[in-house]
Amino acid sequence: MNVIELRKKYPDFFIMGGIPKFEISHGKEKINEILEPVKWLLKQGGFIPYGDHLIPPEISWANFKYYREKLNCLIDNS
Repeated sequence: MNVIELRKKYPDFFIMGGIPKFEISHGKEKINEILEPVKWLLKQGGFIPYGDHLIPPEISWANFKYYREKLNCLIDNS
């Protein structure tokens, strides 16, 4: 689901999730790419970003840690 399109179509709709969790396994560059829309959504409000359900075991600790640190930084600076 494209959460940017959803937010533009329904600006008052509250959104949770929106992080494609399987993409985290592809490394830092991909993580930066999937977190790019999060910046805009956080500034709009009404958005709680997270990987839906559980993070799969094929996500390495290094990638998960990088993802969480980047996400935390975006949240802290929104």
